[in-house]
Amino acid sequence: MLANMTTVQQWSKELDRLGCKYGATTNPDYDIKSILTSTPLGKAFASVTTEESNRFVKLFDVAYMLAKKEMPFTKYPAIVELEKRHGVSLGSTYGTEHKCQEFTNTFGDCLQDDTLDEIRASRFVTVSLDGSTDSSVQEKEMIYVTFINADGHPKCKFFCLADCSDATSIGIQTLLMERCAI
Repeated sequence: MLANMTTVQQWSKELDRLGCKYGATTNPDYDIKSILTSTPLGKAFASVTTEESNRFVKLFDVAYMLAKKEMPFTKYPAIVELEKRHGVSLGSTYGTEHKCQEFTNTFGDCLQDDTLDEIRASRFVTVSLDGSTDSSVQEKEMIYVTFINADGHPKCKFFCLADCSDATSIGIQTLLMERCAI
């Protein structure tokens, strides 16, 4: 366990360094330690060598930057290839659009878990929904949560975009209970 925590600390330091370079990891809600210790992907990466962990941190940072800048995942392989041409050691795996999506989903899951923890700790919560139908005629609901944080300040956060099988009050209540588990 000590070796894994050392790897996490190294990743965290490297991420901080890369955050200054790319400006993509400046979000105070983003915590690489929680990702590495609470997700299956993170736990798997926690047992790799220092050289491999440095590669993963760089790949994570590129994926995070794409998500923060709202760029398509299709840009990920090109940016990875550009970084390789600049001499950055990124290996030959994990450079695909699919892996970028996997990394980004992991970041999102972690942020959503952190938001759920904040909501559960709050005494006052309000949920706002905005529904629409997408091009496949599937009802989608955007869920926003407003709550009072531990410091006593109101906070509004986007929680998720979810498929809603039934846009009636019962269907929306079921969706909220499933997704928020409040």
